[in-house]
Amino acid sequence: MLIMLVTACKKEEVVRPGSASLMIFHGVAGGNTLHTVYSTTAPAEFSTTNKIVYGSFSPGSNLQSVIAGSSPLALYHSPDTLPKSAPLFKLNLDLQTGSMQSLFLAGTPEAPEYALVKDEPLFFQGGDSAMGIRFVNLMPDKIPVSINLQSASPGSEVAELPYKGATAFKKYDVKMDIADYVFEFRDVATGTLIQKITTEKIANNGKLTPNAWIYKNFAFALVGKMGATGALAPKVVRIPYARVF
Repeated sequence: MLIMLVTACKKEEVVRPGSASLMIFHGVAGGNTLHTVYSTTAPAEFSTTNKIVYGSFSPGSNLQSVIAGSSPLALYHSPDTLPKSAPLFKLNLDLQTGSMQSLFLAGTPEAPEYALVKDEPLFFQGGDSAMGIRFVNLMPDKIPVSINLQSASPGSEVAELPYKGATAFKKYDVKMDIADYVFEFRDVATGTLIQKITTEKIANNGKLTPNAWIYKNFAFALVGKMGATGALAPKVVRIPYARVF
């Protein structure tokens, strides 16, 4: 009987599901700090949850390992601004084991939106001196933008990127004889420059400090509101990619 009992327990043993890598970026214009809760109910204290700050990136907060398969995700404001502690976002994720995904949060607190994108970052060989960059448009004005290199014509890199749009990763050389790249985000309709970002110290040979760009993948995310100043002014945020499980 003891042998039969042990055998039965082994058959009913719960196998731990695999995990997936999830990058969550907070681009909700005017939104407070968000708390991530992988449950259908709010926690007793939000001080124990993971915190994601608007328009910024921190690997320990934005990069998360999530159980693969069906998983609830709620994101709550801090301090809470919604009635009955309702989450700003209430999602049901369905992620494949070993996959990488990006959850881009957008819109405003009154009309929150999101885009879940499967990540396919570039792979680099040892002698391939390059980096990968994707572009993301999270401005709630819902204005299509173009991206160009400085001194190039508008749209030289991306002709038109819609609201909540994210491009694939594109390879750019990282070499000593290459000056820093300056990427300009423009209003497609008017050509007006909205904001720009510079890849500083591309030509770093890595002898004194490691090169921050080579063999890595990044997203450049445009957030903020047209014409706004202060915290809501348009800006481009650099998001480094890494796989976490």
